[in-house]
Amino acid sequence: MIDIHFFWLIFAILCYLLEILTPYIFFLASIGTAALITFIFSLFVKENFFLWLIFFFASLLLVILTRPLAKRLTKKGVTRVAVDSLIGKKALVVESFNPVDKKGRVKVEGEEWLAFLLDEKEIITSNESRKSILRDEWVEIIGIEGTKLLVKKILESK
Repeated sequence: MIDIHFFWLIFAILCYLLEILTPYIFFLASIGTAALITFIFSLFVKENFFLWLIFFFASLLLVILTRPLAKRLTKKGVTRVAVDSLIGKKALVVESFNPVDKKGRVKVEGEEWLAFLLDEKEIITSNESRKSILRDEWVEIIGIEGTKLLVKKILESK
């Protein structure tokens, strides 16, 4: 059977290794540190009950103390990559939007995309007349669905 203080050391190492494989959690690092603290105490204290008590309170304290730090370090916002980085950007209309099917083409960052207008109020202004978004107007990208951009007209300030 394994000696109790080696158990705590191996457990700490396993927690740190798992923490490396699962970034941004910090939970396993806290548990691993508590196991390391318990390992140090196990060199002097031989009673398992007290070692488990030390581990429990060290884990609890470390999780409570490191949770705000972990949130602050990982709450830098999600960095959008690839096509997701287009959301929120403005696009120039290169082919007017059809008022019936709401399709048009836009150019953003030098590339042309098929786009669909989401806000129906921008196209249909009344029952009798339909208005399309014309070429050289600006739209905002609010989503991406496959290879199509979902856009809305940018309201002009008066």
